Amino acid sequence: MGYRRLPLSTPQRERALRQIHDRKAVTPAAQLPFKTSTIEQFDLLYPVFKEKVLNIGKTLSAQGGTTTKVVKAKRAAQLHQLDFIDALQNAIRRGVFAESVRVLYGLPAEKRWRPKIQTEADVLEWGANIHAGETKRIELGGVPITFPSLADVDAATDDFRTKNNQQSNDKYAFDTAQEELAAISKKADLLIRRCWNEIETAFDDGDKPSMRRKARDWGVVYIETKKDREPQDPRL
Repeated sequence: MGYRRLPLSTPQRERALRQIHDRKAVTPAAQLPFKTSTIEQFDLLYPVFKEKVLNIGKTLSAQGGTTTKVVKAKRAAQLHQLDFIDALQNAIRRGVFAESVRVLYGLPAEKRWRPKIQTEADVLEWGANIHAGETKRIELGGVPITFPSLADVDAATDDFRTKNNQQSNDKYAFDTAQEELAAISKKADLLIRRCWNEIETAFDDGDKPSMRRKARDWGVVYIETKKDREPQDPRL
């Protein structure tokens, strides 16, 4: 005889609700196997459930697109910042700037040192260090560094900051969409169970195979057991 299996995943829930919706749309109202309250609940929940599922796809796609942009922006900022620090250190080595100016940028005063700019926090920290140091050195009468200039470094750092913030917003939107879908999925599970119960009740006239055939037309899922698949002895 097999057993009935309720949906266990979002695609299964979506399919179960869609089959009920599509079958209901072509069935005369008098022949619907549902109570009026069930129909009203279904008509309210199904559109919202579809919207939440679509929103998951949209927010996931947005997050993926932003991640690619963040990776590129981060690399550009790292290169600008490291090239700027190299230019500063080279100018000091040539005697153009005094060694003491290193401290303005958060660098050790008495040695040539290239920081490791790896994490997102590193990029933001060294972008700020370079901006503060170069601004102060120019205020003290120093010649601006070029190739890259402070404006180039600031632009690359700001671009990374903007895209990184957008990524955080997109991740928050995706997490929120997941939470909203999880919440309505619990309601969907209860509604599907209720609909399937009423479908089976409406078509149960004592002929279980006939009931299951009619119920399947409404999306009810039945799983055969091993015993169901074994050939029956015709003598029995």
